[in-house]
Amino acid sequence: MEKIAGAANAVSGTVTFDPQNPGATTGKISVATASLTVPNGQQTTIMRGNQWLNAAQYPQITFEAKSLKQRQD
Repeated sequence: MEKIAGAANAVSGTVTFDPQNPGATTGKISVATASLTVPNGQQTTIMRGNQWLNAAQYPQITFEAKSLKQRQD
């Protein structure tokens, strides 16, 4: 596996964070799938295609935070 950096230009959402109560953190971030790009145009096309993200069928990717926990190492 190789690390690939990319970008998105259609990101929206909100996050609610209280430093006094981090466990109550909530939020939702949405990304327009078709706005995702990587430096290689052919990879971008493949990434958005039906074998990977299928941007035509799934136009939005949504990340939802329901709580926040401190990482225990």
